[in-house]
Amino acid sequence: MATSCFSESVTYFFSLAETLSLAHSQRSVENYQPRKHFSMDGGATPAAGASSSSSAAMIKDPEIKYICGDCGIVNYLSARDPIRCRACGYRIMYKARTKRLIQFEAR
Repeated sequence: MATSCFSESVTYFFSLAETLSLAHSQRSVENYQPRKHFSMDGGATPAAGASSSSSAAMIKDPEIKYICGDCGIVNYLSARDPIRCRACGYRIMYKARTKRLIQFEAR
């Protein structure tokens, strides 16, 4: 009897967590604004012996997924961005966890 109650509780918990996750992902997609990319132009020529590859100029900081502590909207921030929610301006951000299954071993 206790096992069925436990399994019902676990099932309810996971369905609730999935519902909340979908609500947050839909909110983040609606409010997502792509970042503007800047390029180097203005007549700059590469130095002698330097490669003319454009991949060196395209290096940018990786954006990491953060969740706002107040409104719960997903923000993508790079290392140079101010730590602030783009929707509400709240300054406490939580780093989003991975969806990958991670198993920790206690000894």
